[in-house]
Amino acid sequence: MLTTKNDAGPFVDALRDAQAQALAWWAQLETQAVAEGATSSEEALRPYLPMGPASHPRVLQVLRLHAAAIAVRSGHHPPAHQRLVEHLQETDPRLVAFVEELVLFPDERPLPKHSAQPESGLEQPRAFRFELMHPPIWGIRRLTGASRRMPSLQTVARPIATFGEAPLEYQRLFFAYEHHLEAALSIAEQWWAAAVDTTMARHRIGASQAAALAFDQHFGGPAACPELQWTVHHYWTECVRLNARTDVSCHAPPESLLLAWLQDDNHRGWLEAVSCLPYWPIGLDGAGRWQ
Repeated sequence: MLTTKNDAGPFVDALRDAQAQALAWWAQLETQAVAEGATSSEEALRPYLPMGPASHPRVLQVLRLHAAAIAVRSGHHPPAHQRLVEHLQETDPRLVAFVEELVLFPDERPLPKHSAQPESGLEQPRAFRFELMHPPIWGIRRLTGASRRMPSLQTVARPIATFGEAPLEYQRLFFAYEHHLEAALSIAEQWWAAAVDTTMARHRIGASQAAALAFDQHFGGPAACPELQWTVHHYWTECVRLNARTDVSCHAPPESLLLAWLQDDNHRGWLEAVSCLPYWPIGLDGAGRWQ
């Protein structure tokens, strides 16, 4: 893993392999879109995958792992994007433009894990307020559409769509997600409010204008919070693993657990933040296994 300039070779090699997988996946999606009658593959795909082939989960996993190695070596948690890009500029500049299309670099900070999955949900989930630019429905449609185009994701004829019809194991997984997500959103709310307030004071503008400028600096808005990215990534992976252990007729799509089951009157403000994600912060290893 990349820790010094001398370790750049394995990182670049892994990223080249991930890029090849991503480009092949994107080409397949383009072919499928044209076959289904789309006038433009870009028009058919970019609304759901605005970051293009760079948002392939294998690419994200390579970047995430090597960024984590940099953080461990440096002894703290700095953004590693520039460090990784510097290595690419020195070894393979052609990869720089590919990586920079992500705009939101995968950056995660784990929350403490539960000793056991909660038996019940939060009695009264916290309400959150985020100064945002777009209605959540846009992000929900984007992320739901993106999940259907993910590689290595098994499709089910009749998936579990609602919390009420889900078996107990899935409900308990959602309860754990709910607890972790509330903690992540508490951090994200304070961080994003500070970013907007700082922008308001610096430019002497209103909250809406400040939010727009803050989005330019922190693409993804509150979803750029590392704890929030970690939470979504962790529970996507846990849902996929639970699906692998259960009968195919009982599978729940990860996007249902992460998004659809929050669409009620008890989670005010939650979807506003999660739906800001420009892509699912998930990962695949070299063998196509979710990580």
